[in-house]
Amino acid sequence: MKLRHSLNVSQILSVLTLVIFLTCAFLLYRNDSHTALIHQQLLNLQKAMYQVTSLDTEFINDPDTKSIEQHFQTYLQAKILLSDSLTKTQTSILLLEQLDSSVKEYQKTLYKIVDLQREIGFNEDLGLRAKFRHAVHALQTYSQNLDDKNFEILILEIRRREKDYLLRIDEQYLTLHKTLVNQAKSYHQQHQKSITLLDDYQQALEQYLMLRKEQGLNKNSGLIGQNSLTKKSIEEQTASLSKMINHTLEQYAFNTLMTALILLFIVITCKIIISSLLHRRIAQSFFKMNSLLAKITAENNFILRSDLTGDDELSEFSNHLNELISHVEELLTKLKKAQDRLVEDAKMASLGTMVNGFAHELNTPLGIVITSESHLRHKLHNLKHLLAQGTLKKEHLDNLINEADMGLNLMESNLARCASLITNFKQIAVHQQYDELVEFNLLDQIKSVFQTYNHELNKHSVTFELNIPDNLLLRSYVGAFNQIIGMLINNSLKHGLVPDKTLHIEVLVKLVSGALHFRFSDNGIGIEEEMLKKVFDPFVTTKRGSGGTGLGLSIIYSLITQKLKGELELQSVAGEGIVFYMHLANIDYRYFFENN
Repeated sequence: MKLRHSLNVSQILSVLTLVIFLTCAFLLYRNDSHTALIHQQLLNLQKAMYQVTSLDTEFINDPDTKSIEQHFQTYLQAKILLSDSLTKTQTSILLLEQLDSSVKEYQKTLYKIVDLQREIGFNEDLGLRAKFRHAVHALQTYSQNLDDKNFEILILEIRRREKDYLLRIDEQYLTLHKTLVNQAKSYHQQHQKSITLLDDYQQALEQYLMLRKEQGLNKNSGLIGQNSLTKKSIEEQTASLSKMINHTLEQYAFNTLMTALILLFIVITCKIIISSLLHRRIAQSFFKMNSLLAKITAENNFILRSDLTGDDELSEFSNHLNELISHVEELLTKLKKAQDRLVEDAKMASLGTMVNGFAHELNTPLGIVITSESHLRHKLHNLKHLLAQGTLKKEHLDNLINEADMGLNLMESNLARCASLITNFKQIAVHQQYDELVEFNLLDQIKSVFQTYNHELNKHSVTFELNIPDNLLLRSYVGAFNQIIGMLINNSLKHGLVPDKTLHIEVLVKLVSGALHFRFSDNGIGIEEEMLKKVFDPFVTTKRGSGGTGLGLSIIYSLITQKLKGELELQSVAGEGIVFYMHLANIDYRYFFENN
């Protein structure tokens, strides 16, 4: 049974295609999860490094180094986690190690800066700062006690040059400072104490400046400048690491996807080849049998037989067809004798058949549709019963599918006959399906739309009023206008009805400065204020449980703003109704008069 084997192979290939697809989806999902994990770990590493590289300004005046160690420990943990996740990407690991070396160099330099600061003094009462402050105060006190204004002014000038240098880091101030110190020593050569105090002051200042220079007087000098360069190198290495990781992950995802696509291509190609061969065999066989049956029907020659050969199911079908043709040939012989009598009976019944057929032109197809629907519903009920009992088999589904196909074809053909008798709404339906620019009377068109809703309007005792010029002709998309008016009416009927209150709809159209102003209003239940901002969004409805889809006003908004190139505005007060304003600035129109 070659056809059955081919079908089995085709089904296996279909399952294999699904397996490959699911495997690819799983690998991509796992890759996305791994990528998200690495990105998060990379982000944590970048945050930790940012905190580490900010330590030179954050902890320079903090004598406690525990916080520094905590930040470096946080960085180390983030680095270890990222390194564990990058076990298969040697290039990224190498970049990470280079980055770690730079961070360690930064850490080593930072500790030197902190140690120098500790020697200098974290405040004015510690280290060299305390010694320098003591020497300054001793010198100033001594100058004040001498009661020598010139010497006191000279000491103040020395302090001023000292502060100028520390503020501006300009060597000329330091040179001027040394000159003033020497002048002060020369001025008081006879006072040994003043010379001693000046020497102590100058020595303390020189020691202080020496440590400050080693530490770095600004961000571009000393250890601080060295760490600034290291920080820039860390930032560049971090960017390179991030770029390399992203490239590696993208390349892995691309390779996985391409491998899956190649496998899918191979499997699908095999399936197409097998399906094509199978289809060719089936098509050629049925074409031959169809030609045979057509020839038998055209020539009324039941001696003809099928010559299809082979050892598959189609060959068996051909043999069964030949047997059927032989059986039909025998039946034709038996029926020939009764043919004349049947012809006469048919002539006698032709008049009655014509009358009955005309009378049942509509009832007959409807009856067939109802019968088919009832039969299918019964079969579906049996299927549900089998499913509930757990005894459902493939043959039950096959039988239901065959009967459903036959029933639906029968229903379709008979419904088509019924549809041919119904033409009341042909004009509106044609305009909505084949909407083109046409000239139409606006009042007549809107009236026709309201007429199609007469049943619903009368059912709910709804009144309406049309204030539209009767001689206004528009050249626009009449189908769009029909849809808009119909949806607005339907919206009022679905959402605007209030118990014990007559719903009144009013349509007002005016032309102002060449622009069409259209207003549709009702006095129904209205819309809550919080719904007004989102009422034109798709799937927004207050009748979700009552069959509402939330697409009506969204479709209206699209038709007006996109197809008609207009503007739409909605105003409403809860309990007092709604008002839709449609403004069409670019629309062709003219007035029609009888004498034209």
